[in-house]
Amino acid sequence: SEVEVTNNIDYSKEGKYEIVYKVKDKSGNTGEVIREVSVFKNGPLAMSLKDFNLDGYFETTILKETERMDDSYINETVFYGDSITYNFGYYLALPTNVIWAKSNVTPENAHTWTVPINPHGTNISLGANAVAVMTEEYFISQYESLVEKVKKANPSTLVIVQSIFPVDAAWDIASQTRTTINNTKINRLNYLLAEMCERQKVKFLNSAVVLKDGNGQMTYGYAYASDGIHLLPVANNKVIEYFRTHAYIEGE
Repeated sequence: SEVEVTNNIDYSKEGKYEIVYKVKDKSGNTGEVIREVSVFKNGPLAMSLKDFNLDGYFETTILKETERMDDSYINETVFYGDSITYNFGYYLALPTNVIWAKSNVTPENAHTWTVPINPHGTNISLGANAVAVMTEEYFISQYESLVEKVKKANPSTLVIVQSIFPVDAAWDIASQTRTTINNTKINRLNYLLAEMCERQKVKFLNSAVVLKDGNGQMTYGYAYASDGIHLLPVANNKVIEYFRTHAYIEGE
């Protein structure tokens, strides 16, 4: 109640604005914090499949481009996930000793597994198996609970949540029921995952962007023709290169 808040936000006009928070204690000491706010005409959840992006959102949460990290950065990370994560080792995009993965893992059943905690960092990549069948609310609640458990198990671990990857265009054509995966659902969940990461003060790796074509779908030739979901070596390498060049720098 003692904090004075002022801002110059005009919600009717796109642009960047500032919110200023000021407070004074009983001894006369003052503090001030400035937060920058961006106003957009259309938020990500209102964007078309082709135009969807997270540019300008979750600025302190989504990992930005950095210098390229060497193998030590890879070796200090546990990659935890499902069969898509397993494929990184199968195709040698990652050394198998940094992968903890099993087919059909979801944010729900992951809670029954013993999750290995590396003292440096953990990259969590889940979701493809659950997009079709879980409500958004349940998906995020289960995922967030899992992140909280990882943080509690080892508070010094740096946690990165990786985006759910796009799928082949065929899934958008076939998405006439609530029980199929499609790119619109994936985009919505990636937005909500980034929002969850901001609440939990962990990082979000938006690697999905390197797999999309101009229509916002999986680039042709990046996934198995048989399912349009699991990545081929060329796509695995692109994701890992993105991981190397969007590093989690401790303290930033």
